[in-house]
Amino acid sequence: MSTGKMKVLVVSGFLGAGKTTWIKMLIDHNPVRGKLALIENDFGEVNVDGALMEGEPLSLYELTAGCICCSLRGNFGDAVRAVAAAASPELLLIEPSGVAMASDVLSALKEPEEAGLCEVKGVVTLVDGEAAPMYIHNFGMFYKDQLKEADAVFVRSCPEGQESFLQKLLAEHAKKAEFFMKDWDEKEVSAWVKGFIGEGSVEEDQTFQYLGSVTADHEHEHEHDHDHEHEHDHDHEEEVLQQSIVTVDFPDESVESFKRKLRGLMVRYSLIRAKGIIRIGGKPVLLQGTPGSLLIKGTDKEPTGLVLIGSEKTEEAAGELSGASHG
Repeated sequence: MSTGKMKVLVVSGFLGAGKTTWIKMLIDHNPVRGKLALIENDFGEVNVDGALMEGEPLSLYELTAGCICCSLRGNFGDAVRAVAAAASPELLLIEPSGVAMASDVLSALKEPEEAGLCEVKGVVTLVDGEAAPMYIHNFGMFYKDQLKEADAVFVRSCPEGQESFLQKLLAEHAKKAEFFMKDWDEKEVSAWVKGFIGEGSVEEDQTFQYLGSVTADHEHEHEHDHDHEHEHDHDHEEEVLQQSIVTVDFPDESVESFKRKLRGLMVRYSLIRAKGIIRIGGKPVLLQGTPGSLLIKGTDKEPTGLVLIGSEKTEEAAGELSGASHG
C-alpha cells in the first residue's frame, strides 16, 4: 500500500527502442516498496505492448490511438486518477507511444501533479544504437526532444567500437542525462531506478490487475491551444507516419521464409517498425522488427495482428503481405 503520492517515471523512446523490454526488466526486479502500475499509450488501434504485459505483476491502464499530447490531454487526468484509486501504486510508469514527444508527456502530467495525485520524478529515454544516427536525421525535432528531456539514456545494440561516437552524438541533445551505453540487464535497470527515485526495500507480493482501456477520439483538427511551455509547431508523427494492420495467418510459411519476405518489404517500402502477434505455420509467434533487426519467437499470447509503421506506402506493404498469405 502506498504511503504517499505516486512517483511517476516516464519511459520514452522511439519505435522499437525496447521500452516494453526495459519495463519488463524493471518488473522482474521491482525497486519500490509497494505496487507498480503502468499507463501505456500505443500508436494506433492495436495495443501489442498491452497484450505482452498481461500476466505481469503490475496494474495496467491502456490509452490507444492518437498522439499522446492530444489524445492524452483530454484523458490523462482521468487515467491517473483511475490508477490512483484502483491500484494506489508506489511507482507509476508512463510508456508513451514511440512517436510521442517527451515534453508533451510532461506537460500532460502537470495537471495531475498539481492536483496532488503524483510526483513526477523524470524521464528515461531508450535508444536503438544501430538506428539512432538515422533517426536523429530523419525524425529530427521530436526524436531530439525525447533525448532533451531524458534524465537517463539507456542504449541497446550499440555497434562495437562506436560507443564514444554514439554517446557524443546523443549527448548533443541529452545534455542532462546519465548514459548507459551497453545492453542493460534487470539488476542494472532496477538499481538505477531505485537510486533515482529514492526507494527502499522490495516488496514481493505483486499481482496483475487490468484497470481498463481508453481509445482516444482523434478525428478532431489540430487547431486547439495545447498551452504547452515549449514551441508546438512540430508535425505530429501520426500525420507523417502511417500504420497498417495485417490480421491474416500464414499457415504455409516457415519462420525463416517469412523473415526473408518481411525484411524485403521493410526495405522496399521504407518500413521503420513491424510488431505484433500472428500465426506462422499454425503457431502463434511474437514479431518485433526495426530496420536493423527482426525477431520472431514463439508465444502463448493470443494473436493481435501485425502492425506495420512507415511511409505513405505502408498500406501497399500490408496489402502485399496479406496477399502472400494462403490463410
